[in-house]
Amino acid sequence: MEKSRIIVELKTISNLLRQMMEHHAPDKEHFAFTSAQIMIIGYLSDHEGVDVYQKDLENEFHVRRSTITGVLQGMEKKGLIERGTVSSDARLKRINLTGEGRKIHQRIVRSMRLLECVAMKDVTKEEKKVFLDVLNKIKENFSNEISEN
Repeated sequence: MEKSRIIVELKTISNLLRQMMEHHAPDKEHFAFTSAQIMIIGYLSDHEGVDVYQKDLENEFHVRRSTITGVLQGMEKKGLIERGTVSSDARLKRINLTGEGRKIHQRIVRSMRLLECVAMKDVTKEEKKVFLDVLNKIKENFSNEISEN
């Protein structure tokens, strides 16, 4: 019973996070983006100056190739990313944020800071560290289980 309760709590937090994002958004414009697009924008921003390819995103977010392909196509249509060829391998496409993608990222970061302040109110540094450690273990357990099967 304990395991199913943890999963229920994780899903509940996910739902509350979505509601908080909608409630506290300084503008509703960035809700034209999916959570996958928002995570990819963050990843690309964190990896500016480093070559990022579709496979990197598949591995980072544990999603299928077809899923990432669709997300990237949508982001390209919205002008958030550019995919450029690599001279050494024409099959590879380097993925970069556009100027618009960078502007969206700045707005998202401001919203995320607000949400994290609300979420971590009355949570000590030690509790936050333990929480993040546990979340990382859960992610690792799921990832290992999936790769073993």
